[in-house]
Amino acid sequence: MDMTQTYAVIACGKEWRVASRRAQIGRFLSRAGALAVAVGLIKQAAAEGHKVALLAQNEDGDASLHSMFHSNHTPRT
Repeated sequence: MDMTQTYAVIACGKEWRVASRRAQIGRFLSRAGALAVAVGLIKQAAAEGHKVALLAQNEDGDASLHSMFHSNHTPRT
C-alpha cells in the first residue's frame, strides 16, 4: 500500500485550495498562494520521513491535475 502524502492545488470557483486525502485547506485568491502553502506542507511531511507528492491544476481552467513533485524517499520504520 502506497502511503504517500499527496497534496493537490485545485481551483474552486474563483478561489484556490490545497486538498489532501483528509481535508481541503484554505481559500486563496491566487494559485501561487495555495502552492506556497502546499510546498510548506510537503516539506514538513518529508522532514518527518514521509513520501510526498504535489499535484496542481493549471490556471487556464483545465481541470486535470499535473504532477509537480514526487519524492522517492522511503519512510523510516
